[in-house]
Amino acid sequence: MKILNFILKHWILSSAILLILAAVSFYIAGRNSSSVYNTVIADRGNIRQEVSVTGKIKPVSAADLAFEKTGKVSRIYAEVGDKIPAGKILAELDRSELLTQLAEARANFEAQAAKLTELRNGTRPEEIQIQEVKVSNAETALADARQYLIDKINESYTKSDDAIRNTADQFFNSPRSSNPQLSFSPSDGILKSKLENDRANLESLLVSWNDGLKDLNLGSDLNSFASSANYNLNQVKDFMKNAALVVNVLTPNSNLTQTTIDSWKSGVSAARTAVNTGLANLSAALEKMRSAQSSLDLEKNQLLLKKAGSTQETISAQEAQISQASAKVENIQAQIEKTFLR
Repeated sequence: MKILNFILKHWILSSAILLILAAVSFYIAGRNSSSVYNTVIADRGNIRQEVSVTGKIKPVSAADLAFEKTGKVSRIYAEVGDKIPAGKILAELDRSELLTQLAEARANFEAQAAKLTELRNGTRPEEIQIQEVKVSNAETALADARQYLIDKINESYTKSDDAIRNTADQFFNSPRSSNPQLSFSPSDGILKSKLENDRANLESLLVSWNDGLKDLNLGSDLNSFASSANYNLNQVKDFMKNAALVVNVLTPNSNLTQTTIDSWKSGVSAARTAVNTGLANLSAALEKMRSAQSSLDLEKNQLLLKKAGSTQETISAQEAQISQASAKVENIQAQIEKTFLR
């Protein structure tokens, strides 16, 4: 009890004695151990820790990139792992077709712009002179066409006169009188009477037609003359058609030989062909004259327009054309930009 009281009173001294005893015991135990220690020289380096795990790597931030339009990729400018600054082109689509369209659109824009400049500057004196020459040429062409029509009108009379007086009159008695008669008796009495009446009427027609042609010239109303000639030719055409009907069925007799019949048939056939040709030539000549007149009117109007210059409406319309052409260029350029991936 006294010893315990002594220790409690002197605990600091007791603690020191215990520590010394423990140290001596540890030292003696260490000397008796066979442990081997590895030593290294202290040096500066990197500390690396390798970890082998299964999983997915997730970036801190990510962005999904895609072309604004579909197409075939033609070039790639970056590889996986490259450091890419913002705005750099990564890849591009084939744009050869768009480049062709752009070239065409730009050419059209330039053409429209040049036309606007021309409209604003007005017609050059050289162009007016050229147009005046065109008017002169058109006037010459019209004069030639009118003369050609006159020739065909006269030709129509000649063919008609030959068909009636030189061909059909071979089988008529007193053909130019008021009462012509066929020199033979066809089986069709009605057709005989018609031919005889028509021959008398055609004589009057040929006489009046010939008299009217005396006033035919370049200053005449050629449309009216051509219309009359067309009517007269058709009268002769119908007459020769009926003449062919009676001549082609004739047979020889004591007063009529086969040779004569064959001659009449040949003559009537040739006359009918000539009359039909006259009708076709007359129609073509009339159309030629009308076409030449239209061409002259057009060239004269063009000359007036060139002398008058461009109206404000025309200039405004051309400005609108330029705006459309410019918009098309911009649209294609926008489509080309969409072929880049940035």
